[in-house]
Amino acid sequence: MMPDRRNALTSSLQTFARSIKPPFPKPSPQIITRNNNETLNHHMCNGRFSDARLLFDAMPHRDLVSWNTMISGYARAGLPDEARDIFDRMPVRDRISWQGLLAAYLHGGRVEAARRLFDSHPRWDAVSCNAMIAGFLRKRRLGDARELFDRMTDRDVVSWNTMVSGYARSGSMDEARRLFEDAPSRDVYTWTALVSGYARDGAMEEARGLFDRMPQRNAVSWNAMIFGYTRCGMMGEAVALFEAMPCRNTGSWNTVVAGYARNGDVVRARRAFDEMPQRDSISWSTMIDYLSIVEY
Repeated sequence: MMPDRRNALTSSLQTFARSIKPPFPKPSPQIITRNNNETLNHHMCNGRFSDARLLFDAMPHRDLVSWNTMISGYARAGLPDEARDIFDRMPVRDRISWQGLLAAYLHGGRVEAARRLFDSHPRWDAVSCNAMIAGFLRKRRLGDARELFDRMTDRDVVSWNTMVSGYARSGSMDEARRLFEDAPSRDVYTWTALVSGYARDGAMEEARGLFDRMPQRNAVSWNAMIFGYTRCGMMGEAVALFEAMPCRNTGSWNTVVAGYARNGDVVRARRAFDEMPQRDSISWSTMIDYLSIVEY
């Protein structure tokens, strides 16, 4: 090739090269952080906490989402100490940060630590207050739960349901009924909590009176009544309710099977077991336990 033509071609190629823009520009720090946050969340949701922590510690830029993702992940896993370590290192915290650490303590059963955190922060919303009340009730600290409930200025239906259910589970049915009557609004869970409490205590007349008044019922409502009847030896009422039930589930069948067996009618228990459209581990263990007793 002649020198002039070679020089012209070289010049043209250089000009063309300069005109081409890179097809993949370097991502901005914000995009890198967003992608890292997505990976953090993926690791946390799949239980890969070591991988998440390695990535978090290596991130050149972290935003509030990065910190909260770590706290929330540790909270779901019941790892309050790890969540606290992240929380203490945060340069800035928001409502989600505080809620995440509170959830970590409560899920880990650390109610006293949760209470200290709760008392150290002046502004909590209804969701956090309800979570704290539920934490007290799981530890049977009815007094602490009621004290916080009475202090709440923005109670919602979950607040009332949590307290009604807590009193009912503890056997304090008079107080549960008072709160039920005082509730400004009720949903199916409010009614079911009280029905379940009466049924659990064997007060089937009160339970049935409420059940018949319910504006809406769910499977838990029906199963609670059926369980109460079987526990009181009232299998006729239990079966009649079971047959009228529009939303039977495996729990409903298990309750009837166990009811027959508990009341000494293993033949009907086996028949109901054989008719079940689906069985779970409770179905099998119930039949095995009662059949072994009969054979023994």
